[in-house]
Amino acid sequence: AAGMLAIVQGKYSDAIAHLEEEDRFTHLISMEQLALAYEKNGDSGQASELRAALKRANFSNMEQALVSMPLRRAN
Repeated sequence: AAGMLAIVQGKYSDAIAHLEEEDRFTHLISMEQLALAYEKNGDSGQASELRAALKRANFSNMEQALVSMPLRRAN
């Protein structure tokens, strides 16, 4: 939650620090927000890498339906 709050406040470096602590493949929404924080912080390469990993993520849970599937459809 602290990472997402930092994004809303425009504190992208803080958001990255908090969101990197999450287990990326358990919390896909946090991973998506981490990609956004990287992008906003000027690291488009890391953001693209995370989004590519999200597209490949295949878990049978709600986060896949909310995060991975829309990213797959976008490209």
